Amino acid sequence: MFKNIDLQDAKYYKSGQKKNMYHVKDMNPHWYNNFLSDEERDLHDANFAFVSTTLAKLHQTAYEPIWFTTYAMDIPIDVGGGFVDYVEYFTVDWRGLARESENLFGNNGTIIPRVNASLNQATKRVYTYEVAYDLSFVELQKLNKVRFQKSIQEIYQQQIFASYELFAQRIAYLGRNDQGDAGFFNNPNVKVYSVPAGVSTETKFSGLTNEEIVSFFNGVFATYLVESNHNLSLMPDTFLLPIADSRELSDRISDLLTRNLRDFILNNNYGLDEVKGTGLESNFNFSIRGREDLDSIGTFSNGRIVAYRKDKKFVRMDQPYPLQMHYTGPNVERASYTTIFVAQLSPVQLPYNEGNPDSAGEFAPVTYWDFGAT
Repeated sequence: MFKNIDLQDAKYYKSGQKKNMYHVKDMNPHWYNNFLSDEERDLHDANFAFVSTTLAKLHQTAYEPIWFTTYAMDIPIDVGGGFVDYVEYFTVDWRGLARESENLFGNNGTIIPRVNASLNQATKRVYTYEVAYDLSFVELQKLNKVRFQKSIQEIYQQQIFASYELFAQRIAYLGRNDQGDAGFFNNPNVKVYSVPAGVSTETKFSGLTNEEIVSFFNGVFATYLVESNHNLSLMPDTFLLPIADSRELSDRISDLLTRNLRDFILNNNYGLDEVKGTGLESNFNFSIRGREDLDSIGTFSNGRIVAYRKDKKFVRMDQPYPLQMHYTGPNVERASYTTIFVAQLSPVQLPYNEGNPDSAGEFAPVTYWDFGAT
């Protein structure tokens, strides 16, 4: 129908007479009455025609940057509490425990042993994250005429959430050295062990045999069991590895091509065998994951393995005020609407590793295993 309409025909309109002209409302009154707005009807009646066209095909999907974070998979997050300056917790240090032979008391004892305990207060500063965006009054009016499936507000908000998550991951893994706050991967209160060298004198998994790699994981489990007097609740259920070493476990395929080394270790290890021996198999889920932030850190900057039990008692991160829109209002100076987002989060807390200032260098639930020099 529209190809028969020429807006230039409007010049032939004289005294209500039509010459070589077609009205949209005459040819299709249903479309005219139901699909045209009042403004468009006025335009049509004034010019005797209304044409809407485009020279481009519009994709309905907005192709935005793809991003992803992993810190919430590795660290339990505690959300809520409102705006604060610090996250505070207390640790208990038992005092006065006598040696095994002196702690026994019976009919022939003359001294009753005494025990005491001390409380240690630990605090972590809280970072306040603030970010805003402006929507121009004029641009906002222009957007009303754009055939776009996604609002500009939603685009800005997704960008803000992405930037916050990336910021939170940096705080979680590596902390802020300029603020004196360590992350989960570089905490000075975590005891550091060495990955044993193999017969080839290499420590990276690429230079170790299958047997030597299996022996390493079994050795970590053995260390936890010995140091904790076989306390299965402390045994690590998560190993975070540098990317290359994590991949190496998947590259090692058995001769029968039925499983790789990673799958073998997950289902055949000393820790799992000990758990099975107690009948608590359902309570132990063992996982191995690669993290690129571990690639170049450690004693020799050659990679580090983090072993721990994923439990809020041993490792946690607080977000007292989760990211959310805090204020929206007109901004006369910028001729726009300004929206402010605010969040608060703390560095990672390792209560059993860093809670007692007198326990530096002692075994604790989180351990580091560093690869030797290349």
